[in-house]
Order: sequence, then C-alpha cells, then structure tokens
Amino acid sequence: MKTKLLIGLAAVLLASAFVVYKTINWKVKDNYSVMVYKGGTKFITFTGLKAVILFDEENPEKSKISASVDATSVNPGEKNDALREGAKTPETLDIAKYPIISFESTAITKKDNGYEATGNLTLKGITKEIKLPFTFEKEVFIGGFTIEPKDFNITNTNFQHQLNIVLIVPVTK
Repeated sequence: MKTKLLIGLAAVLLASAFVVYKTINWKVKDNYSVMVYKGGTKFITFTGLKAVILFDEENPEKSKISASVDATSVNPGEKNDALREGAKTPETLDIAKYPIISFESTAITKKDNGYEATGNLTLKGITKEIKLPFTFEKEVFIGGFTIEPKDFNITNTNFQHQLNIVLIVPVTK
C-alpha cells in the first residue's frame, strides 16, 4: 500500500514539474508618461515610469506588477509654472519628502473585459489598496484608476476633485 502511495505521489510531483507557464518579463519602452486627468481634461503628466511586469495572459494569477514613477517629474504643461511648483508643495505631492509614487500588485485576475490588478498604491507616504482594470493587446497595457486626493492627504485646492490616472504602457520583451 505504501509503495502505491509513494508511486502515486511521485507521479503527481513529476507531472507538476512539467507544467509550463508563459510568464513573460515585459519592459516598458523609453519615454513613457503617466497621464492624470481632472474632469476629463489632461491635468498633469509624470515621466520616467519604471516597472517590472511579469505577465502571463493564460494564467494571470501567476503575474506580478511592480511600478514606480519619479514624482519630481510632474509636468502640468508648458505654460503652467505656478501649477508645476504648486504640485511639488507639502499640500500636494510633497516631492522633497516623497519623491517616488509606487504600485505593487497583490493579485491579478482575468475579467470579462480584460484583467484586474489589485494592489497597493503608495503616494505621499500613504498606502491604499486600489483596483486597476486593464487590457493587454499588441504589446500595450491599457488601464487606469481613480483616486480621491484627500485619501492621500493632498489638500491643495487645484487637486480637490477626483483624479483619473490613465496608463497606456507600450512594452517589449
């Protein structure tokens, strides 16, 4: 009886050793910007997204996303120096104290319209769980999420409305 049990256990272990997952390490293409919208209008952008994206379309639960952006790269556009400087203050991003904005997935699941990453967004030293719905087609991740600035202790009146963060991330293997 023990022999049959050991042979069965060995067979299961041997079979599981040959399960192949197609997790691919995707790299973000250079010069990518994260776009932030307020009221449907592009409000600010951040450059220099850095990410480790291990993604398997067939087995998304085996996937992992870790990303960060340099908060000092905040750019409200060519003609808005006051908003640029205001975005850097303690009432807004406080970039002197918190120069990095980051996201770390805790789970990725398949949904009807694509995928959803659940994870921790850290902004201004405050970490909150968010859900990031996204699609993946032709080597481009497209998704976004909404935050309430007050949840991250952002009190600047220019940032008091919901902010929609839009991600269109071209990647390569």
